[in-house]
Amino acid sequence: MSSEGFPQNAIYTDLFTLSIAGIKRLGCMTQILRNRRPFIDDTFLLLSAGLWNFHLRTA
Repeated sequence: MSSEGFPQNAIYTDLFTLSIAGIKRLGCMTQILRNRRPFIDDTFLLLSAGLWNFHLRTA
């Protein structure tokens, strides 16, 4: 346990949950992907994560 009384993995779990919420905020990850191109879902996830990281750094 850390000094605040929370287990260390709870802090990482919270950060991970907030990251997923930020990626879903973009919208393309919450919609059904109808494009049949190979690896399009991986591309959308990569772009969403990059845009979310850019948003966090510039905010």
